Amino acid sequence: MKNKLLIYSIVLAGMAAMSSCNSQEEGLAGPETLQVQVKAGTPHARAMVKGSYLPDNAKIGVALVAQDGTKYDDINYANVPYIATGNGIDVTQTWACTQATAPSLSTSFGKVAAYYPYNESVTDVTALQVETDTQTDYMYATWYDGLYSANSVARLTMQHALSVIRVKLACTDSSTPVQVSSITAIGTVLGSNGIINAGTGVYSSVIGLADGVTRNVDFTVSTTATETDLLVVPNETATAGGDLTIKVVAGGRTFTYTVTLTESLKQGQVYSYALVMDIASQAVTGDENTGGEGGENTAGGTDEGAGSGCGIQPEKPAERWPDRGGLQGRFCGCCQPLRAGGPE
Repeated sequence: MKNKLLIYSIVLAGMAAMSSCNSQEEGLAGPETLQVQVKAGTPHARAMVKGSYLPDNAKIGVALVAQDGTKYDDINYANVPYIATGNGIDVTQTWACTQATAPSLSTSFGKVAAYYPYNESVTDVTALQVETDTQTDYMYATWYDGLYSANSVARLTMQHALSVIRVKLACTDSSTPVQVSSITAIGTVLGSNGIINAGTGVYSSVIGLADGVTRNVDFTVSTTATETDLLVVPNETATAGGDLTIKVVAGGRTFTYTVTLTESLKQGQVYSYALVMDIASQAVTGDENTGGEGGENTAGGTDEGAGSGCGIQPEKPAERWPDRGGLQGRFCGCCQPLRAGGPE
């Protein structure tokens, strides 16, 4: 009788163990800590995060909510910091939550969105503020859903929220040194600040259209082009495009070039423009320049200043790249878009 009871007890214990394993396999296990895997989207500009991974020690903000957008299990996970270890190239990159209590997944379904770089003041990832003063490469990852205790890894791809205006500046003759002090991009197609929804990647507001974006620089223009990247907020509501103006302050003079885009700037795209400055002419030259030194270039550009400096002339005839949604082909003597101003 005792032997039968012993055998019966062993059978019951085995059934309980099998039931426990099956429950875990079927997703009925207890809470699991939220894990993230992160990659960076392309393309990669010089002013942007490079490669397919964020750098070692990069920090992102993660928001975990229920599938309907409310608090997950009635807990506020609106801005949870995760930090990277490893560069993801030579070694495997891992991400760990840096707050005392990491988000815990139950059997309830939830979703995750993220942004970079982490800012402790963020309270809502659907209304992230981005700016261009610091030339920060803001990134985001849209909602990754279907997360729960048996599916606890959010695989995120970070997309670039800003666009890049790349100016490649050179001179035809560097015998007379000319110092460049600033480069500005301005127009209805871009802004200096904006609010973006990290969950959808859509801007709800773009401001600073009249201010543009300026980078203060300090280099002597030469026959070898110097590249300057300006991170700008794309005004995606300008679906029909609009004017883009590039201003270069060199040798105490301001040279202006305006070109018309046929569609809005795109997030994460690089728009390149090559400018060749003609020291000998000391005037803006182009298809038609009726103003001379300090006058108006009716082909689209003006030389607003006076004093010494370089004129700017086209590097080559205007081209049109329809597949890149680039330019209409209205070019002045200030600069010639590389690839017709389309994304690289």
